[in-house]
Amino acid sequence: MDPSFLWRGGCGFLMFYQMGVMKALQELAPEILRSASKIYGTSSGALIATLVTCGCEIDAVIACMTETVKNMEGTILRYLYPNNRVILNIQKALEKCLPDNAHQLASGRLHIFLTQVSGLQNVVVSEFSSKEEIIQAVTCSFFVPVYNGYIPPSFQGVRYTDGAFSSPEAAFYTKTMITVSGFALDNDICPRDKPGTFFSVYMLQQVFQISLENFHRLVCCIFSPSRLVMHEFFLKGYHDAGFYLERNREFGIDYLARNTTLPLASESHKKCLSQTSGGSWNQNPSTRILTSTDAAFKDLTRQHGAMSRAENETEEKTQQLPLY
Repeated sequence: MDPSFLWRGGCGFLMFYQMGVMKALQELAPEILRSASKIYGTSSGALIATLVTCGCEIDAVIACMTETVKNMEGTILRYLYPNNRVILNIQKALEKCLPDNAHQLASGRLHIFLTQVSGLQNVVVSEFSSKEEIIQAVTCSFFVPVYNGYIPPSFQGVRYTDGAFSSPEAAFYTKTMITVSGFALDNDICPRDKPGTFFSVYMLQQVFQISLENFHRLVCCIFSPSRLVMHEFFLKGYHDAGFYLERNREFGIDYLARNTTLPLASESHKKCLSQTSGGSWNQNPSTRILTSTDAAFKDLTRQHGAMSRAENETEEKTQQLPLY
């Protein structure tokens, strides 16, 4: 039976984690994306689901969003008033990346979750008559009232907000569905925090892990982090996707392309980071953190070294974790 994908939302700037997952799957296991019969996305996940469905390269979107955060760095406004800048740049990126026949590629395969303003009902849209309609649907699924503005956008004449505000019924989830999230949840591909250091709470059809790591991700989700942190999220998503594929291979489910070597990150991926950051990037094997020749990043590297060391400890524990 063909798999399906659910790219969860509520991630905000954690979309860089999901971008890393997408990049890894495109490079390491492209067949798993091509064979997916249905691809679901909600909130920030709607953007990734759209790019996957239409077979787009993610590099242009990474560059666009990195530039967005770069322009917000060093100003108090990045903490107080992110507003529509992110959505406007996502619209521009989609307009640039999506092919003219995107609606034909997406109809029937791409499913975007929306929350109808009237009654807060969960709505899934899967039929599109133009590329512009896809962009409108993604915009609606991204929109958080007050944070992104006060007037919700509309799709086919109806106003909608962030798809994460409502959730599908439990029967929606299937055994062949592969779920992806930037938070440590009960998903197939997600960060793995230390066992025994968190509590769990069930809400919105998900098991949320209450931990310091998830709290840090929540802060980065709402407030724009530095470019260095975003690149760390990207690398983490790439790594976790590779780990998921490797664990599945151990259980006899081999999605990996031939001659694939793990672990990662690929040269094309590091080249992308170099182009978007303005520095010469490399991954230090001893610390697994990114370093840059750009002086602007040196202080940030030291600042986030503790977080990277914590991630190293987390990675050591992942081998002991069950595969969901």
